[in-house]
Amino acid sequence: MPAIFASLTTRFIALTFNQNWCEYTGLTLEQSLGSGWLTALHPDDIQSADEIWSNAVKNKTIYNNEYRFKRAFDGSYRWQLARGFTNLSRGKVRCVG
Repeated sequence: MPAIFASLTTRFIALTFNQNWCEYTGLTLEQSLGSGWLTALHPDDIQSADEIWSNAVKNKTIYNNEYRFKRAFDGSYRWQLARGFTNLSRGKVRCVG
């Protein structure tokens, strides 16, 4: 699977995604921005993803997490590895999945 790139604020709010995200999830960029992207995240993974994200931002460490995203073409959830780094001088965090 091609890499998915995203920029999120320190508060877990999406600012942008690449085209691979839209193709994988079936969400448009407009649907994904803000908190909209969470509709593709498995409901059981949302709280832990937010906690791990907040911890990485607070401690200025690399964000590492595994969670499930819904695939557009069959509606199944598949595990994804996400890694991100903080760039707090610009108030956002970059994430690669």
